[in-house]
Order: sequence, then structure tokens, then C-alpha cells
Amino acid sequence: MPDAIMPWEAQRVGWAPDYTIGFFGGDAALRDSVAEELAIDDLLGRPIGALSKGQRKRGLLAIGLLTPQPALLIDEPFDGLDLHQTRDIAAVLRCHAGSR
Repeated sequence: MPDAIMPWEAQRVGWAPDYTIGFFGGDAALRDSVAEELAIDDLLGRPIGALSKGQRKRGLLAIGLLTPQPALLIDEPFDGLDLHQTRDIAAVLRCHAGSR
């Protein structure tokens, strides 16, 4: 997952996970739980281009977690996140790493 990328700037945040699941054949049942775990569920109706750096990072992490993969490469996953968010995201990543 690259840093400083803003895919589909005009699209709503909720569109990106749906597109990712459909394009890569991901598990649609995980969408809502991943959105909740990454605290983007309240951002799903906002345009991607209107997100802060930390919000965008969490959206990109959702895309990564919803893409079926044997490994997930993440460049600076905590950049733009505060200490509380970093702790929460680290727990989400550990949980998903343990389920693969």
C-alpha cells in the first residue's frame, strides 16, 4: 500500500471498498466490519478527496484488508495518525494478520 496516494478523488469513500471487493473478488461480508474496525464507517458518504491524511490512510488500509492477498505490504501505515489511532490500527492489523 503506497503512501500519499489518493485514488478516485471524487468518489465516495464507500465506493472504494465495494469496487475493491468486486474487482479482486474479495469477501463482501467483511466490508462493514473492516469499516468499523478502521473507524471509517462514518466517512463512507464523503468524497475521498475531502479526507484528512489520517482518514485517507485508514481508507487505504480498508482497501488493502479487503483485497484477497497472501501478504500485505504497507508503507508507513501509521503516518498521519495520532497515538490513539496508531494503537487501534496496530490492533486491527495484528488481528487480520492472525486470521490469514
